[in-house]
Amino acid sequence: MDVSFYPNYAKRFLLLELVSIVFFFFNVLTYDNDFSYVWRVLIVLVILALYLGTLWYFDMRYVLFSALAFLLFILLAFVLHYYLLIFMIFFTDFYRKVPIVPTLLCQQALLVVTHGVVYVVAVPPAEGAYVSTVLFPILIIQLLIPYVSRSVIRAKELQRELENTQSQLDVYIQEEERNRIARELHDTLGHTLTMMKVKSELALRFIDHDPERAKAEMNDVLQTTRFASKQVREVVTTLRYTSITEEVMHAKQLFQTNQTTFKNDGIVNVPELSDVIETMIAQSLREALLNVYKHSEASEVSVSFSTDQQSFTSRVVDNGNGFEQQLIPSGNGLDSIVSE
Repeated sequence: MDVSFYPNYAKRFLLLELVSIVFFFFNVLTYDNDFSYVWRVLIVLVILALYLGTLWYFDMRYVLFSALAFLLFILLAFVLHYYLLIFMIFFTDFYRKVPIVPTLLCQQALLVVTHGVVYVVAVPPAEGAYVSTVLFPILIIQLLIPYVSRSVIRAKELQRELENTQSQLDVYIQEEERNRIARELHDTLGHTLTMMKVKSELALRFIDHDPERAKAEMNDVLQTTRFASKQVREVVTTLRYTSITEEVMHAKQLFQTNQTTFKNDGIVNVPELSDVIETMIAQSLREALLNVYKHSEASEVSVSFSTDQQSFTSRVVDNGNGFEQQLIPSGNGLDSIVSE
């Protein structure tokens, strides 16, 4: 049976931990004094064994393993150098597995006590107050790591939840759109297609003994077919309804990106229009403004609207490059405007 001594959740940082362990060994073994190298190696190995214990247990045994390791760090600080406390970063719950209350708080209290003891027994008085030694920033970092790590992971989890919610919302919107299209087609085309079916059946019934009546019925079918085609166009246009007001607001945001002054006069003069007509005007306005944005190099552009009893006029004016219409090839947006 394959039993791994290293937990799977920590393996993604295994290389980083191996590098840290190598540096830990290096600093312990290369410090020049009379302390036995055998004891140095044994102490480091015991600390690493205790660290492995903290990777597997997240109850009060985590606190016990940490406390034993902290005692060994106090010993290393006393017989070698106090800067070795930086390697207590191994015991800072980087993986966010330990409950904050009470386990992590108890362990952090021991961490603070360890720093205090080391400051008293291992830091020369000439170093000054604790906050002026390197121990102080080390302690702050070691205390903050668990909470910073939790905050980062929580932010990622919230982002994933937001993305999942957005995906579910997109699916819901698509489903609603399909239902709306089905209702639109049923409401607009259902009756028309039923009429075409009835008229066609009547034409078949009269085609042998009353050809004129059959012809009249087929003419009705033809007219109904044209009407159905018009209904389809109106349904499609309605499904992609575009508001003139929204197009003007989008244009304002667009021209802000290239520092073009955008002016709008008369947006309140937009009358009540059918969805079909307003969509055609709004899409024509979009094409015109995109042409200005892409080709005119204008510093100012204005959009105005006017209406009377018989017509509604939208006007786009800019101070950019002009052109001769007959010299401009197709495909620059003017064809789309004419089509609308």
